[in-house]
Amino acid sequence: SNVHWDECPGECAAIGGTFACIDDESQNGQALAAFGGSCPDGADDCGAWIAVNDKASEGNWICTADGSTQTYQPWSAIGSEPNGGSGENCANMWGPNSGRNDGAWNDYGCTGARMPCICRGGGGGSSEDLFVAGPSGGNYYDATAYCSSIGASIATIYSATENELARQACGGSSCWIGLEEVGGSASTPKASQTWRWMDGSTASYTNWLSSEPQNHNGRDERNAMMNCCGTDGVDASGMWYDAPDDYWAPKPLCRTDGSGGSSAERGACTISGIACPDEHTDTDMDYTHIDSSNNKWIWSGTTSDGRSWYENDDVSVMVKYLYYSTRAHGWFLTATAPDLSAADPWVGGNNQVRFYGQAHGDSPDGVFHDADLYCGHDTGDPADGCSKTPRGDGQDFYWCDNDGTVTVSCGSATAGTCFSDDFSSIDSNWVSVDGDWSWSGGTVDNNVGNSGEGNVLYRDADYADGYLEASVSLSDGAQTGLLFRITDMPSAADYLNNGGQMYYCGIVRHSWVSCGRMNNAWLSLFTYYTTITHGQFYDLGINMDGSDFTVFLDGAEIGSFSDSSYSSGGIGLRTFQGHGTYDAISFKPPGCEFEVDDDGDEDEGGDEDGDEDDWTE
Repeated sequence: SNVHWDECPGECAAIGGTFACIDDESQNGQALAAFGGSCPDGADDCGAWIAVNDKASEGNWICTADGSTQTYQPWSAIGSEPNGGSGENCANMWGPNSGRNDGAWNDYGCTGARMPCICRGGGGGSSEDLFVAGPSGGNYYDATAYCSSIGASIATIYSATENELARQACGGSSCWIGLEEVGGSASTPKASQTWRWMDGSTASYTNWLSSEPQNHNGRDERNAMMNCCGTDGVDASGMWYDAPDDYWAPKPLCRTDGSGGSSAERGACTISGIACPDEHTDTDMDYTHIDSSNNKWIWSGTTSDGRSWYENDDVSVMVKYLYYSTRAHGWFLTATAPDLSAADPWVGGNNQVRFYGQAHGDSPDGVFHDADLYCGHDTGDPADGCSKTPRGDGQDFYWCDNDGTVTVSCGSATAGTCFSDDFSSIDSNWVSVDGDWSWSGGTVDNNVGNSGEGNVLYRDADYADGYLEASVSLSDGAQTGLLFRITDMPSAADYLNNGGQMYYCGIVRHSWVSCGRMNNAWLSLFTYYTTITHGQFYDLGINMDGSDFTVFLDGAEIGSFSDSSYSSGGIGLRTFQGHGTYDAISFKPPGCEFEVDDDGDEDEGGDEDGDEDDWTE
């Protein structure tokens, strides 16, 4: 596509690449070869943008991709480039047969012309190829099946740039996208609805029509489509609408790169090695609490330049967000949420920790040899490696070099962390702590549940964020429910006294749903009063997002609670002085999709893709 310079990061990201700097003569030759021997069709000039600019300081050219000084600069001798002064702050390469020095560089006004962009990776092709619409309409499941049949996935859309590409691919039709409602019911107001992409990731970017999602005519509409309403001739605005999964008209809209990011990008990151000098460590900013494997920045989507961004609700708001910014000269921690529509997502003033010394890619995963960070206030003369700066409120703060390397480890949300069990057969991964558990007719129960007994069947794992749901019934007795984030499972004798470390939510005879924390004692965290009938099955669900938990009963959100004691662990079934029966259970974290295999059971699914290190234009 022919675009202005500021639009190039999004254009490159849309084809799975990055807006490219050029480091040497060899790379410059590769970029020139990407023109294919002729000037770009439809461009305003015979050239292509490169990721180099001097916007911050006239004459100081930097590589936008990593914020470093651009040392390789093959400026064109024709015109004595760069010659535009402060009016021409962006760089382009001249194409073949341009009448200038082919492959030489020129400074240009950043919005002075529309040209293609030089991208590294992405495999070539136009950015519009990121999305492909199917040939005919059908229901939501027809759409997902069609996308799978062509080696793609139902569309996920992470930015306004991507939505425009999706709109162009969809054309004058309604198109299914892979957005699904979690919990809720037909009566849930739109402000209280929770929507996630089919891969489990948070829908941080949305493009709902102002009145949507609305559960039209009182129907529980749990899926989403672009444009409304029909197969042909509809308003191709690119706005989103909720729709029932059996609506027949929308075409499939498929994403050809599978997920919009690698599995690592859809996981979570931990950070270690951040520390202020002892002289400037105070309660104003203490980083020791984030240096833990339990403290995770969760992948939340991509910014307009195609890089991942992450969010952590369990730390100080000052370091809540992790993403890349050209203005911050790299990856950094900040209190400012990214602006997903801006060329540079950092639009605030807070810059708490900056990372340096690593080749910057789409993910921050790796070792940073240098970092700068904000350290305390009014604690005396600056230590070595620190500068003292007025903070604007009558106090001084210290901007310091980090002592040592910083490691950012971004694991993947793999298919191995999700599962479902319809209890049609015995699964040896379930461990019985106590109780006479048996499988029969697609259910599992503890048979008796005598007075004074606490019966547990659990699965030892390391599940963190995601949606846990089971169909549960209390035949008689006190209560039955679900255990989650089990970090310590004691013996049955201790269990009666709420020993161990875990959370529990369950239905209690006659009148309520109860949730709480076990830590060798019971702490109630949530109670919801409702009628509970013996022998009736209830769909009990818990959505886990960091330290925030949302509880659902029969698809309707009934409340929430917060607690940061346990960040991950196993899951289990628990009855207490009662006879409980479970019909099915599933756990779906971000990054996991269920597939149906030939025997009808649900298996964890995933795909792999490779990156091409070539040049595209």
